[in-house]
Amino acid sequence: KIQSKIDENATVNIINYIHKFPVENSSIFAIKGIPDIYISNTRFPRAGTKKTRMHLDICGSYEHCFLLKEFMEGTRNINHVEKFGILLNLRQIRGGEKLFKNTIEKYESEQTVEKWRVVLKDCKHYDYNKPMFCRNFCPYCADCPCQGTILQALRLNHKIIRKTPPEYVSLEEAYSQLQDNLRAALASPEEGIHLIRAQTGLGKTKAYIDEVVLHPNSGFVIAVPTNKLKNEIYERLRRQEVPEEQIFVTPSIRGNPFVPDMTQQRILMEHERGRHDQTKAILEELIHEKDGRGMGKAQKEELMRIITGMNAYQGERIIVTTHKYFFYISETVKYQKTVIVDEDILKQIFNDTYSVSIEELEAVASAGIKGHSDIAKVMLNSPAEKYMKLEKMRFDDLTVEESEKIETKMRFEGNVYDLHLARSFVRHDEKVTGRDEVRYFCPSWFRSKKIIVMSATLNPDIYAAYFVSMKIHTYPEKKARYKGKLVQYSYHSLGRRDLSNKLEAFAFASAFFNGKSPDYISFKYLNNIEVNKNLPRLSLHFGNTMGIDELAGHDFAVIGTAFMHEDADKLIGVYLGADVNNEENRQPERRRIDYGSFNFVLSVYEDLLLRKIQLYGIESEMEQAVGRARLLRNDCTVLVLSAFPCDGAEFRTEDYLEEYRKK
Repeated sequence: KIQSKIDENATVNIINYIHKFPVENSSIFAIKGIPDIYISNTRFPRAGTKKTRMHLDICGSYEHCFLLKEFMEGTRNINHVEKFGILLNLRQIRGGEKLFKNTIEKYESEQTVEKWRVVLKDCKHYDYNKPMFCRNFCPYCADCPCQGTILQALRLNHKIIRKTPPEYVSLEEAYSQLQDNLRAALASPEEGIHLIRAQTGLGKTKAYIDEVVLHPNSGFVIAVPTNKLKNEIYERLRRQEVPEEQIFVTPSIRGNPFVPDMTQQRILMEHERGRHDQTKAILEELIHEKDGRGMGKAQKEELMRIITGMNAYQGERIIVTTHKYFFYISETVKYQKTVIVDEDILKQIFNDTYSVSIEELEAVASAGIKGHSDIAKVMLNSPAEKYMKLEKMRFDDLTVEESEKIETKMRFEGNVYDLHLARSFVRHDEKVTGRDEVRYFCPSWFRSKKIIVMSATLNPDIYAAYFVSMKIHTYPEKKARYKGKLVQYSYHSLGRRDLSNKLEAFAFASAFFNGKSPDYISFKYLNNIEVNKNLPRLSLHFGNTMGIDELAGHDFAVIGTAFMHEDADKLIGVYLGADVNNEENRQPERRRIDYGSFNFVLSVYEDLLLRKIQLYGIESEMEQAVGRARLLRNDCTVLVLSAFPCDGAEFRTEDYLEEYRKK
């Protein structure tokens, strides 16, 4: 549209003033030489109207647009036409003009900056309110997947792309593959760790119980994630007519009706502090206190069974235990039997990170305990905010006398007793992070001729990086289509901090289920404490869903992307050899990545090993959370609000919270 301020009746031969841009196959023209002539690519808006600009996350989300990436990072001298095309696109986004102006000021001379200030004013005055198509200005257009505008390229950053279409088989065929894999692993002469992936609810427990029953002359150790599941395995074995005298069930504290709640909490707290030797003393104290005053025979027998522990093992054919207790079983016993681990035990190992204050470390350092105090001194003298690997300095646990010597220094809240087990650590400086502490990671190990791990979430690369001295074996997996429905909205990442600022996600989930208040699985704690008080109390949360069946067949929502704590990722990463301390890995950044069968955008680290550790942790938590519905066999619906793609989901990429706010 041409508008002249000279004379509205004037006749102007525009042809004399049109100049073609020197770009091959370009449809861009410039009109020069006529004073007071202005060009607009659309009609002028009516007075009083306001252009609604779209909300797109530009910063850190431009990996899919090569030209915009060059512009934002200043890696190439972009010409005027390319910049103008970028400007017309960014104008349509909230904050886009400001971002364009700041970028120009960052990389260009003052003379060039002043020219673009004039262009910005003209664009605003004449309301250039349509984006320019990339084919008219972008040199990378032919190879770009968006094939439209920069806005479409940015929208791709919210899109989850399946690299290969899913292949589903019948439930019977998927279960048959699981059986074949388990039988092949049991029959294999190959030592090491055999990883068998199988969907949640497919029937892993039934498969290995059937094999245990079919091999009455073979010994087994069965390790499961929870005490409740441990007791269920015992009951199922008995229903299969396995004689009681062939089964040894390891004792437990948590959830044991014979152990008072206060005593359970006290013992678990001592374990968190590293005082693993206190269980016996606390239970003996309880027996002494109540013996003859109301303690029944059954309770006393159970408490004595816990105190005795594995010493009560009499060579039974089958040992049923938990992941946690599995590490207390001697290697001699494990070598005599085939070990079957139900669910991903490496996730359990990665949870063993602890913290200790600087004040407590100073007390330990001054205690003069061989090895232990030396480790405390190394931690205290280390550079702040640097993740470091730690060599072994002590090979045995603290003696009772040494523990008492530490205890007399002060009443410790942090875990100072497991310091000799630490293999990586970081010292946080209060001036930098607001924390004055050391966090450390204690890897756990197990040895056996053959260990079979069965889970929906297994990453062979991470297992190989961790168990470097053991051979890793994998088996083909077949998947069945869900009977139920999995719906995922992926526009918002909803990590812990992000979700704390977008708590309307819970209201959206309620609206999704027609106003009903569904069950939720999310973070145990959110940063927004005041608002969090009004949220529904969560019986399940990220970190405690493994092996839980109480939501089977229920509609519920999984809200948030289950990022692990930054320290956990990096402590594990530096232990496994990742380069976690360079500037590129200071914070995760939004990148379009390939993981599993998906291509998607998520905030991830630069270092590839550290990134694998991060994604493995997220995948494990998300799949375990979704798996509580047992969608393979139940006609129910699970809603997922997360940017991390869940297998089998129906993906929706619109800004659902923006639409919800409008309503």
